[in-house]
Parts: sequence; structure tokens; C-alpha cells
Amino acid sequence: MKNFTFALKWHEILKSYSEEIRKEVYFAAIEYAATGKIPDIQPLARMAFDFIKYEIDEKMRRREARLAKKAQKEASAANETAENTKPADNNVEKIIDTFYSQGRVPEPVTVTNAGVNVSMSKERIRDFVRVCVKDIISKGHNPEKDNTKFMATLGSLVSSRYEVLRQDLLSRRPTQQFTDEQWTALLSNAHKHFAA
Repeated sequence: MKNFTFALKWHEILKSYSEEIRKEVYFAAIEYAATGKIPDIQPLARMAFDFIKYEIDEKMRRREARLAKKAQKEASAANETAENTKPADNNVEKIIDTFYSQGRVPEPVTVTNAGVNVSMSKERIRDFVRVCVKDIISKGHNPEKDNTKFMATLGSLVSSRYEVLRQDLLSRRPTQQFTDEQWTALLSNAHKHFAA
């Protein structure tokens, strides 16, 4: 038990006992609340302690019941949230296909410098759109409930983030192909720009 409240009524009841018995009962109550173990005490102190122990146990039962109910509520809410977003999570690729079929595919960006072309491949663009879809889903939007609104939100998000990515890519004027780590950093930068 993290916290323990000593009831004043216990003190009132123990007033008639000797100081030695009161101390034994006080320390026994604290020891029991802290460890759950009943210390070895005199029979007279034990009689008074049993009354206090019953109240400590009752408070613990009520506390545990309250915590169990709270945990059950939280688990229920988490399950409900998971059920609401699960269909969207499982269909990310389908959502991207629908988005593409509506002609909303971002145009590849190509930078030419010193005869070297650097462009975002179709796979990298799809990865970029996938992150946007997952961001929208994580914010509680469900394409199965309102597909038109979801696609409009996705289109807006992809356009704005992609523009940041495009400007970043164009400003670099690379002289060689980007590594996977460099692409990851570029994509991450474009998404972070809107995370705040």
C-alpha cells in the first residue's frame, strides 16, 4: 500500500489503553499497511489492532475494486478505439490505391545536376503517402465512415507535406544519388514540419 491514513477514531478508541499498548497498536497498524504482515504483539494490543486491521482491509478491498473497475473501463475504451481504427489500419494499401485511382498521385520530383538525375521513385512516393494515411488514421479519422472527407483530408495533407519535401529536395541540388538514409531523413523532415 503506497498511502495509509490513520483514522482519528482509532486514536479515540485507543485513548483508554496504556501508552505502551497504544504504541504497539500504532506501529502494528503501520507495519500491516506497509507490508501486509501482522506483527507479533501483546494480546490486549492484538484485540485493538484487529479492529483497525478490519478497516484497513476494507479500505484496500474498496480501493482494489475501484482500480479494477477503472482498468476495465480503460481496457474497454482501448478496445473500442482499436475496433474503430482497425479496419483503416488493415486497409492502408487499399486506401492508397483509391487515392491514386482518383488521380491524386504526387508528381515525381527530379533534380538534375552534373548529369545526374535524382528523383523520387514510385515506391518512395507511395511510402510518403502511406505515412500520411497512417497519420490521419492515428488522429481518429476512419475512411469507412466518411470516405469523401477522408480522401479530401488526405489530399490536402499529401499536397502540403509533399510541397515541403519537394522544396527541400530542390534546394539540395545533389550531385549523387541519395542513400536510403538520406531519403528517410527527407521524408521525416517533410512530415515533422506538420507535426507541431
